Amino acid sequence: MNEHHPSRPETPIFPAVAVMVFFFINLIAIYLFFRGHDLPGGGFIAGIASGLSVVVLELAFGSGRVQQMFGLKPSRLMVIGLTLAVGTAFAPWLFGLDFFEHVFWKFKDLPLFGTVKINTPMFFDLGVYLVVVGITVKIISMLDCASQGLSPFPMHEEDRFSAPDEVTIESALGTSADQREEYKD
Repeated sequence: MNEHHPSRPETPIFPAVAVMVFFFINLIAIYLFFRGHDLPGGGFIAGIASGLSVVVLELAFGSGRVQQMFGLKPSRLMVIGLTLAVGTAFAPWLFGLDFFEHVFWKFKDLPLFGTVKINTPMFFDLGVYLVVVGITVKIISMLDCASQGLSPFPMHEEDRFSAPDEVTIESALGTSADQREEYKD
C-alpha cells in the first residue's frame, strides 16, 4: 500500500512514468520560457507547466517526499522569485536609467550556441516563473494534506492564516498534533 494514500496500491510503474513526464514537461517549460520573449509564452506559462510537473511527482511520491527531494520550500521559492522580479524593475535606477528600463546583451559565436541574446526581461520572467512554481506547489501540497485529513498548514503557520476563534475541520474531526507535524513547510 502507498504510505501517502493508503487506498492506492504501491506500483513501480507510475513513479517511473511520473519521473519521465516530469522531465518532458520541464523541457516544454524551458522552451516556453525562452520562446516568450519574442512569441507567446514566458515565465508565467512556463511556471504553470513546471508546477504541473511537480504535481505529477507529488501524485506518485507524496508532497512531503517531493519537497525533501528538491530541498527547497515553496514559500522560499516564491520569495526568491518575487525578489528577482522586483529587483529587475529597480536595478536600472542603480545605473541612472529609468524604472524597469530594459538592457540587452548580445554574445556572438558562442561554441555550441552561436549568437545568444540575454536581456533584463528574461530575469523578470525568471522571477515570475519561480513565483508561479512556488504558488502552484504550495497550493497542491495544501490540497494533498487536506485530502488526507491533515491540516493544510503546519502548526507554526496556522496562527498566521486563521482567525483566533476559528474551529478547524481537523480539530472537529479529531486530527492529532502529531499528524499535523508530519507535513512541514
